Amino acid sequence: MQIAIDAHQIGGRQNSFRNSENWRGMEETTLPETVTRMSAALSWERVTLYIVIACLALCYAALAMKYRAYDIDSPWFQSHSYNLWNDHIDIDTFMNGSFPAGMGGTRVFGKLASLIQATVLNHLGWSQRNGAILSSTFVLSALAFWSCFLINIGLPRIQASLYILSLGLLEPFVSMACKSRWEFLSFFVLALSLWLASKRQEFPAILLSFLAVETQPIGVVVPLVTLIFLLRRQARKSSVLLYFLVASVVSAAVYILIHPLALTTIIHADWRRGAGNRIVGGFITGYFFVRKRHLPELGLLLLAGVLYWKRRKAIKDHFAVSASLAVILVACIFQHNNPAYMVFLYPFLLLAVWKLLATKRLSAIVTAVVALLVLPQYGILMFHINRHEGYDNRDIDSVKRAIITAQATMHLPNDQVRIYGDYGLWFSHPHNYVAADVSTRNSIAKSNVVLCYPAPIQSAALTQPGLLYCPDILRLGSYRELYIRA
Repeated sequence: MQIAIDAHQIGGRQNSFRNSENWRGMEETTLPETVTRMSAALSWERVTLYIVIACLALCYAALAMKYRAYDIDSPWFQSHSYNLWNDHIDIDTFMNGSFPAGMGGTRVFGKLASLIQATVLNHLGWSQRNGAILSSTFVLSALAFWSCFLINIGLPRIQASLYILSLGLLEPFVSMACKSRWEFLSFFVLALSLWLASKRQEFPAILLSFLAVETQPIGVVVPLVTLIFLLRRQARKSSVLLYFLVASVVSAAVYILIHPLALTTIIHADWRRGAGNRIVGGFITGYFFVRKRHLPELGLLLLAGVLYWKRRKAIKDHFAVSASLAVILVACIFQHNNPAYMVFLYPFLLLAVWKLLATKRLSAIVTAVVALLVLPQYGILMFHINRHEGYDNRDIDSVKRAIITAQATMHLPNDQVRIYGDYGLWFSHPHNYVAADVSTRNSIAKSNVVLCYPAPIQSAALTQPGLLYCPDILRLGSYRELYIRA
């Protein structure tokens, strides 16, 4: 494309080039062929991103119901959204959780994410699959904005596409796409904010980034890394800091407006309740050391860190490392052991790795290594461990029919049916549903339908501690109707 621009737009210099020896005999052949080849290469580079997004969409669709066949977070977070926008309840009645031990409903965080979930799922239906479709749509859209951001900061299109493929295949992003946790919105805001920042839309980027803070506490890293990016690229740093100050004040006012009871809840919160989930190093320790299957990833990252240090003088832009250090610092301060939060660190760690890769070939090799690390794990999970596990529509429909039968027997209208049951069966009757757990034992007496299993239905490593099963429930209280699935 550069040759075409010179030949048609430079005016007087065009004639001197035509008269040179290099031009003779080339006008009719070499130039058009060169332009054609360059146009074809550019078209192919643009198509690669669409291919990558399509491949990731297929991967997420295949794993949606098999990644965590009996995931507790999907019904848990969906229950917050359902309760707020359908029953006007902003506390956690599903597991009786309270902030800061958990989200505690939507009183302190998450009303925007819950609004999106409720708006979509009230039409599609409240189910694990539909929740995954919503999450994966936001994740894939965020990855598309990430690619635009990378191209804006100078990464070639092919390398940007390979980066997106590598990032999207890593487990934190598969997990985010297959669950209904609210990270889908925070990660989307992160990608969109950085894209706006790369287009020199400083104030919109900073203002938008604070939406992630309303979604969840870890979202504070989004305005932080957006600020770091703008400070490293903007000569007028004082204006960026002023934008950040104004945006923080505006966002705080909006937050208080959306969450009028948040400050009271935070002040009177029992901060000892969240101590059991704290760990030195926070989610980084939880991801790499508690889940030891990720140690090979850590080894490769440490190797990349050594190489980066050796070549640091040749690397012009150190934004990726600065952002990584900022997120690591936040992780160490929060000390929250939630590996799902790796979606806020891995993009910057991987971008730092990509700064070391000077050619498309090296980027392709690293992408192949990532695929070789994770795809066999997903294959084992999908075709061996969870092949026959999880719920489908027939399972949930059978539970719905059992509830309707019990409801007819007791002559109860639908809004008076109160269910105490296994967390995974929440999708069968979201209204007035309490999960069977030691934290919700007082709700047994208020229920008129119990849904339970005789024993855990998944491995001990994945079974949520504190859950109650039929023998436990029968010892704790009476019931009118019991649905048991052997």
